[in-house]
Amino acid sequence: MRVGLASCAAAVALAAGALAGCAAASPEISTATSGAMQTTVVSIAQSAATGDPATALAQLDALQQQLDAAVADGSVTAERAASIQTRI
Repeated sequence: MRVGLASCAAAVALAAGALAGCAAASPEISTATSGAMQTTVVSIAQSAATGDPATALAQLDALQQQLDAAVADGSVTAERAASIQTRI
């Protein structure tokens, strides 16, 4: 269980890094998408920190779905999505 939790925590840290600096002025990602994804990353971190890897992994899946939807609706550029994807 610790390996899964450590992997999840590492993924959260990387995803947070990918989303860091997502500002309203950034044309690479919309403000709404950035905010929603950052909220999900915080939830993942909280779940991982409390020792709930199952919830953290489910939330990580939700983050992936958010990214997929953002790419589909054009609220994140392909370049930015690729950067985020490598961290999920």
